[in-house]
Amino acid sequence: MALLPLILAGSLVAPTLNPAVGDYPDDAIRRKASVAALVDTTIDAQGRATRCDLKQVDGDRQLAEALCARILQYRHSPAHSDAGDVDGRLLILIRFFLPEFPDGARIQDMRQQPEIELTIPKLPQGATSDNVRVALAIDESGKIVGCEAGKRERDEKLAAIVCKDKARLGLRPLSNAAGQPIAYITQVIVRVTARNP
Repeated sequence: MALLPLILAGSLVAPTLNPAVGDYPDDAIRRKASVAALVDTTIDAQGRATRCDLKQVDGDRQLAEALCARILQYRHSPAHSDAGDVDGRLLILIRFFLPEFPDGARIQDMRQQPEIELTIPKLPQGATSDNVRVALAIDESGKIVGCEAGKRERDEKLAAIVCKDKARLGLRPLSNAAGQPIAYITQVIVRVTARNP
């Protein structure tokens, strides 16, 4: 599916996981297992997860692998634009913990780190650095062809600055199960730093 009509439509929504993925497995609770897993998954336009990669795992590896198995099992909300449902990529930190479990308090404090860093001449209101979420439309070659403030992003001014400089963000192309490049929508966290704070 070509992305040009999606971008002209204007509204980019990254895919979201089925809430059932977040149910803490009973066997993990019995084992007092905790994990923080950075999961990279592709969700097709029909809501099927076609790939689930564990990028980082801190804690119980077995629980992280069970998490990926769950992601592949359920239907999810696909990426969406005003033109309809499309393929999407989701990079998300998922945590399973209870504070009283070994590693629980440490995992509770973990947060997803920015995927991209961007240095610009100055930030609004004199800030030295900030994180911003942007939704991106990527074509089959990996070129960013659309950018807007991400879902729940409050700083639309900073998102607009990032989007104006979108060519410097550099995301990779994705392929489907057959190895063919696909266009997709994703949401990323960008760490924006002022060049001369």
